[in-house]
Amino acid sequence: VSVAVVSGRLDSATVPTIETALLAPIQRGQGVVYDLADLNYISAAGVRLIVAAVRRAEAAQARVAFARVPGEVAETLSVSGFAMFLHMFDSQAEAAAHVRGGGA
Repeated sequence: VSVAVVSGRLDSATVPTIETALLAPIQRGQGVVYDLADLNYISAAGVRLIVAAVRRAEAAQARVAFARVPGEVAETLSVSGFAMFLHMFDSQAEAAAHVRGGGA
């Protein structure tokens, strides 16, 4: 399981520079835990990147999970309608267990 720590802003200015790195483990067929604890802003472009990661993981038969999602980020994902499709956990360990196949 790979762990990707995402911090700062996930928006139209930052997505192009980090997209390849965030999707690389999935392209290698690995499961990924995205730790969002230090993410303080997500725009529609960031939401699209998260949705792309989930869709690519499904296509690659890999799992992704999101750990330590801040309240404001979770609210943005919820308002966008995508939160219900994401596996979000309070810790990296819980998210990693899910990615390995041991969680919900």
